[in-house]
Amino acid sequence: MAYEIINYDQDFEAIVNIIETVKLWAMKVVNIELIEMYWQIGKYISDKTLSSEWGKGVVKAFADYLQKRYHAVSGFSSQNIW
Repeated sequence: MAYEIINYDQDFEAIVNIIETVKLWAMKVVNIELIEMYWQIGKYISDKTLSSEWGKGVVKAFADYLQKRYHAVSGFSSQNIW
């Protein structure tokens, strides 16, 4: 009795393509939301500094606060915030 060898590579690759497509879509959506978040943060800080409510000291304190609160996240130094 001969056994038929079934090759599932094509089916597996179709599923991998679905996974990769969704991963790319998810990264795009996350990047769009991150850009929106950065824009909102920048606008908020800009409004505060333009109204003279915030200066360099407050921005530095804010950067320190963020670094303590989100210690695993980089990019929120006072220099980057400015």
